[in-house]
Amino acid sequence: MKCRSVACLWSGAPPSHRVTATASLTNPPTLYTGGSDGSIIWWSISSSSESNSEVKPIAMLCGHTAPIVDLAVCDPTTVSGNGVTADCSDTSNMDPFVKCSVWISVCTDGVLCVWSTSCGNCRRRRKLPPWVGSSSILCTLPSEPRYVCVDFSMGIYLLAI
Repeated sequence: MKCRSVACLWSGAPPSHRVTATASLTNPPTLYTGGSDGSIIWWSISSSSESNSEVKPIAMLCGHTAPIVDLAVCDPTTVSGNGVTADCSDTSNMDPFVKCSVWISVCTDGVLCVWSTSCGNCRRRRKLPPWVGSSSILCTLPSEPRYVCVDFSMGIYLLAI
């Protein structure tokens, strides 16, 4: 199921945010923090010199209503509109219609969201079955970064992104 993400902008300082999970990207330097209230804040990291870095809030992303358990970066291999499979790690001759950069969030009530790194939109929202129990951690498979393991109290749930 696709969902529309609501982004909130603020001036001055970001709202209070008790961090429960983090994820980061290197290109561009970005940080995501998930909070106990279900909010996710998107931060931009910029450096003006070698010793001086600045972290600025970009937006508050809303897709969860329960505390965020974990965030993970995923590099899926996707199929573009013309049917060509692209490896997201090779951007040299990337089809412009292939959108690979995503990250994933999961909250305590078992809702998993797939987010676009380029615009912060929630691309897919999935409520996991209640029989899996409460979620505790996300991780991608090293050999297949398209697959995400979600560790639950009742076992491990494997998802293809």
